[in-house]
Amino acid sequence: MNNRIFNILLFVSLLLCGTTSANAGDINTASDLWVRANEAYQKNDFNGAIKLYNDVSAAGFDGEKLYFNLANAYYRDGNLGKAIVNYKRAERLDPQDGDVKHNLEIASLQTKNIIEPLPEFIMYTWFKTMRSYYSSNQWSGVSIVSFVLIFIFILAYLLSTTVLMRKISFTLATLSLLLFIFTTSFAVHQKWSVIDSDAAVILVGSTAVKSSPDTNGKDIFIINEGALVEVLDSVGDWSKIVVVSGNEGWLLTESIEVI
Repeated sequence: MNNRIFNILLFVSLLLCGTTSANAGDINTASDLWVRANEAYQKNDFNGAIKLYNDVSAAGFDGEKLYFNLANAYYRDGNLGKAIVNYKRAERLDPQDGDVKHNLEIASLQTKNIIEPLPEFIMYTWFKTMRSYYSSNQWSGVSIVSFVLIFIFILAYLLSTTVLMRKISFTLATLSLLLFIFTTSFAVHQKWSVIDSDAAVILVGSTAVKSSPDTNGKDIFIINEGALVEVLDSVGDWSKIVVVSGNEGWLLTESIEVI
């Protein structure tokens, strides 16, 4: 009974950390599915846990813990591609979660893909790393704090009676303004990366990337399960993708899943 109560409380935290489009009447059903999914996982019924976790998602709920548990179930069930998809979804919602990072790293090491990324300008790499350090909500929190600080330091500037205090207040207000601009842009980008994602993961064991959206197209290179790609375009049942090395081509849309 205590374990069941713990699972229900965990589901409540799932709601607090994630979002829901379900009505109040669905919460009890989703909570029951959540408990049953966790119990199935603990009994090593990973396929059953996967179905139940997906039922929670279908009920209109999401969250870092849901994606993390679902990824663990897929990994234990031997579905590496689906595991990486859901670890990446969990990472987007909470980039600082050490368990997610650790399990994602382990899963990524299981892939057979060795793709050398294109060299990047060092400042751009630093900017991307900083931007991905927190989630959209976390960056929004920092942005709000910096916005409040701007007004505090402006007020301090107006009330200062010495030149030194005016200089200090002006400098701090300027730094707060810069922080506000950067953190707001980070928050917006992180939000759009979730809403309008074009990143995807290869789901099949291995597949040939072709020169055209056709089964008769020339094979350009082979890509394996778990590889991260960016979707550039789609035509019918085909998607045009590009990998970090810059190589691009076409493959069947059913062989990938958007993060």
